[in-house]
Amino acid sequence: MTETTQQQIQPARPTPKLSVVLPTFNGADYLEETINNILGQDYPNLEFIIIDGGSTDATVDIIRRFEGRLAYWVSEPDRGQCHAINKGFARANGDIHYWANADDLLEPGSFHHVADLLTDFSKPQWLVGGARLIDGRGRQFGERVPERVDDTTFLLWSLRWIPTQSVFWNRAMWEAAGPFDEHLHYVMDLGLWQRMHRAAPAIVTPRMLGWYRLHYTSKSLSSVEKSRAERKTHLASLIAADFADARSQGDEAVQAVAARYALLLDELADQCVMLEKMQRNRFLGPILKAYRRYAPWAPELKA
Repeated sequence: MTETTQQQIQPARPTPKLSVVLPTFNGADYLEETINNILGQDYPNLEFIIIDGGSTDATVDIIRRFEGRLAYWVSEPDRGQCHAINKGFARANGDIHYWANADDLLEPGSFHHVADLLTDFSKPQWLVGGARLIDGRGRQFGERVPERVDDTTFLLWSLRWIPTQSVFWNRAMWEAAGPFDEHLHYVMDLGLWQRMHRAAPAIVTPRMLGWYRLHYTSKSLSSVEKSRAERKTHLASLIAADFADARSQGDEAVQAVAARYALLLDELADQCVMLEKMQRNRFLGPILKAYRRYAPWAPELKA
């Protein structure tokens, strides 16, 4: 038997089970569209779990219409979003994990693309892709496509943030880096992605995987100041932990960490100088001022 013939009769790799956990609370406005979008991925080995926090709107009625296609769902009070997500993944049996928000969407074919890239389930793996930014009416106004994930990604989170809508991981990674920190309410993704980064480098794909919906009632926009405050506190803890680990390794390690932060501060200083020059420019200055006052998504995000 020739080598070509042997390759031809090799059995196809089984389709890995993909577990989707969708936490929600009073999210009826977009929930049905999101559920249809996930089921519309037409993925043959899907485990779909919905954890509702005891909604008082039409959420439960919507979920019941789909319960024949769900692996599990519950509606009961919980301790917040992270607790709901952790409850869901505690029940998940999938080889690949995905956290879906009740108002976000996926690009067609995303599950199949991820299953082609996340293939080694013996060790922690995670994958980061791109996301389309859409408003409350589903109109695209931008894109977010991370080019790399490294230590500076988490230290410069407001500049290099990773869209949750386009992050997948395998069971081994969840066991190594999970669960979500229930003390965090706004930057729990930053917390988990940073722990995943320490467990294994991300697989980065330029392909669009998710759609990130920004609207006035979304947590991202309705709690901007609280999110910034929590991010600063969390980043301070990451930096403190970084230096604590270095001190345990000796002076040379401390100097290496200090040098890394010095380079980072120098990069930020260069950007500040460039921004200052742009602000003083008689043409660009007014444009930047208007941009800061009216972010490009602000007027269009009403549903």
